[in-house]
Amino acid sequence: MLNIDNSTVDDLKRGWQFDAERGVYQCLYCSASFEKGLVYPLGQQFCTADRAILQHVTDKHGSSFEQLLRLDKRFIGLTETQKALLRMMYDGKSNLEIAQATGNAASTIRAQRFLFREKARQARLMLAMAELLEEHEKLGQIQTDRPDDSISPIHATAAQIDERFAITAADKASVVKNYCLSTEPLVIKALPVKEKRKLVLLAMIANHFAESRQYSEKEVNEIIRPIFADYVTIRRYLIEYGYLDRTTNGSAYWVKNGSVAKADNY
Repeated sequence: MLNIDNSTVDDLKRGWQFDAERGVYQCLYCSASFEKGLVYPLGQQFCTADRAILQHVTDKHGSSFEQLLRLDKRFIGLTETQKALLRMMYDGKSNLEIAQATGNAASTIRAQRFLFREKARQARLMLAMAELLEEHEKLGQIQTDRPDDSISPIHATAAQIDERFAITAADKASVVKNYCLSTEPLVIKALPVKEKRKLVLLAMIANHFAESRQYSEKEVNEIIRPIFADYVTIRRYLIEYGYLDRTTNGSAYWVKNGSVAKADNY
C-alpha cells in the first residue's frame, strides 16, 4: 500500500497522509481511511477522523520507523546488518551495548552512527535538489518527456527492479491492444514472451485483488480464470513478481502491501 512517490517526509514519519481533495485521512500501510467531519468509535467514546487515523496507525501498525525499516534495500539502501544497528539505536541502546550485541568495537558503532548521519544529510540535500527540479519543471522551464513517455510508478514489493519496469503509457496501450480481448472485464487472449509486456498484464490482474484480506487458493483461481485460462501460470507469476504472497503450504494468499497500483496507473 505504501505509495512513496506521493508521500511527503512528514507523511512517511507519521504513517498517514491527508487527501485534501477527498477530505480523507489515508493510512499508508493499508486501505483504512477516515473522512474528515465524521466521528469514529474509540473504545467507549467517539473521536474525530484525525484522532482516529493516529490511533489506527498505532494499534494496527505500531511504529512508523519499524514499518519503513521493513522496506527492501532498493528503497532505503540499507543492508540487513545496517537495519539491525538502526533498530538498536532507535531502541535507545548505547554504543557499548550495541557493540556487545554485535561483537564489534564501540568505536565501530560510533563510526556507523556518523555514517548514518552523513547519509541523512546527503538525502536531505538530494531531496531539496529534487524538489527544486520538480518546481522548475512545473514552471515549464524544462522540457520533460511527453505524457506517453513518462514512467509508471513501480510497486513497492517488486522482486527485482530493472529496465523491465520502465513502462510508459504508450507501452501499456500497446500491450492492451495486442494481448487483451477486453479490459472491462479484463480478458487476456495471450501471454507475451517479453517480461516487460508481461508485467503490464500482471499489474492489471493484481488490481482485481483487494488488500487487507486473505484468499484461499481456490478463490485466487476463480479470480484469475475468467481473465486468462492458464490460471496456474498467472498465479505463479503474481507470486514471483511480488504482487501476491502466500503461506508455505499455499493455504492462504494475500496482496503484498504496496504492490497494487492505483487503477489509473494500469
